[in-house]
Amino acid sequence: MRTEPSISSGARRMRARAAAALRWVPLVLAAACSAPPGASADVYTEPIVLFVDPDSAERARLREEHGDEAFYIIADDAMWYRAEALALLDSLGVRHERVGRGQAYFRVAGERQVFDWSDVEGAWFVVVYNGRDEPRIARPIDLRGEVDFILPHPKIAPTFDEGLWSVKLSPPKTRPST
Repeated sequence: MRTEPSISSGARRMRARAAAALRWVPLVLAAACSAPPGASADVYTEPIVLFVDPDSAERARLREEHGDEAFYIIADDAMWYRAEALALLDSLGVRHERVGRGQAYFRVAGERQVFDWSDVEGAWFVVVYNGRDEPRIARPIDLRGEVDFILPHPKIAPTFDEGLWSVKLSPPKTRPST
C-alpha cells in the first residue's frame, strides 16, 4: 500500500497562494503586449529617431513587384544606409529604435499627440522627432540633413567621408583679446 507524503497545512496554504498568483501572469502579459505594432504606450518627449521596417506583407509585395534579385539589392542598400544613419546617431548620442508601421505618441507644443505613419510611401524610412515639434518622415540616406532639426544647436558637424559618417568637433569660440 502506497501512502502520500504528509504536507503541513502551512505548506498547502503557500502552494495555494503561489497557484493563485500564477493565474494572473497570463493577464499581465496580455496587457503588456496589447499595444498595436509601432505604437508606444509611452509618450516620446526627447529627441529620437524611429527606424520603420516593412512588414512581411510589404516585403512580399516588393519581392513580387521587383523580382528576387532586385528586391535583395534594394534591401541590401536600405540596410547599408541604415547602418550609416545608426553610426551618425550613435556619434551624436541621439536615441533610436526600430519599429513597424503604425503610430506613437509624441509631446508636441506641450500636448500629447498621436503621429501615424502607417500610410507613408516607401518601405524603409525614419520618423525624426526633436523633443518639441511634430515628427518628420525622412529616408535614412537623408538623415544627415535632419541633424539641425534633431539637435537645434549642434556643437559638431557631421560629414560623409570615404563612405562612412564621421563627426568633427567645431572649434571652440575664442574671446577677442582686449
